[in-house]
Amino acid sequence: TMTRVLCLFRNLLLYTIVVLAAFLAVILAGIRLTDFSLFETYANIMPLFCVIFPGMLLGNSWANANLAMSFGARRGACFWSLEIVSALITLFFLAMAFALSNLADSPEVSRIELQAVPVLAVGALSLVQVMLFASQLPKGFTRNLLWGGSWCVGWILGMAVEVVYLFEDAPAILRPVSLTSPLWLAVSVCFAVVGLVFGVLARRGMEKAVVQL
Repeated sequence: TMTRVLCLFRNLLLYTIVVLAAFLAVILAGIRLTDFSLFETYANIMPLFCVIFPGMLLGNSWANANLAMSFGARRGACFWSLEIVSALITLFFLAMAFALSNLADSPEVSRIELQAVPVLAVGALSLVQVMLFASQLPKGFTRNLLWGGSWCVGWILGMAVEVVYLFEDAPAILRPVSLTSPLWLAVSVCFAVVGLVFGVLARRGMEKAVVQL
């Protein structure tokens, strides 16, 4: 059953891969072949994209889960399918960001270290849980608050990581961006706890969700 539910998300996964691959090719070509600083700017804000975009994409996928449930799919299968898809999309974004920063071969593009990837991954996956829960709520203040709050928190995390790599005089407490750093470990734990709480709420919410035909 879960395999059939996952098939509903194959277009989302395919489009994500194609768009990210095209984005990578365009940005690399722009950096290597032109003098426009816009390409370097996009390359440098990839940590921000990695944290925010997976949740935004998955938050809009509730319709697919609702469709699966309307055809009799188990709610548990729908939930875990969303979790698997979110992990894959996050992986795609992180792989693209890491590849872009290391293939750009430009002094204007900061190079993301491999040890920073877990920090970004925890942040992104935690916000996905918030978005999955928010997507089950009716339109209104609470839903908008969760969406807006998630975007702001993700923006802060992504920009904080980028500041470390862009500026050599960034505060020493921010270095290195790694789970071996007490600061980033604490930040990651906070994100993980929030993600766990909202993940449980999203799972329970799916059990009580009214299927819309």
